[in-house]
Amino acid sequence: MDDRRPQHGFFNVGNRMGNELLTTDLTNDLKNLSVPTLTMSALQDDNSPGLHSRGLRQWQEIKMLYPNIPLTVAAFENTRRISVEDSPAEFRSELERLSRGHPVHGKT
Repeated sequence: MDDRRPQHGFFNVGNRMGNELLTTDLTNDLKNLSVPTLTMSALQDDNSPGLHSRGLRQWQEIKMLYPNIPLTVAAFENTRRISVEDSPAEFRSELERLSRGHPVHGKT
């Protein structure tokens, strides 16, 4: 059988990088954040499959720990897992607002 699937393709690299991010504590490194950064976290609804994400709480803790870093934390309520898929219009709007220097609110 000729298996022509790429061994080092886009998804393999993305999975490896995602796993590395999940297993690396960047708390100390984030105190040096100097570029405006937006985190958009999903607040999953009751019908969401899988584990509930701790992402929002972790980003809020970073912002409390380093209040002067240029970090904006936005929450997207009733979003399953990935806000860009479940709330694409809100996602684009918030990203555009950030790029123009306006406050970001998320989806409530």
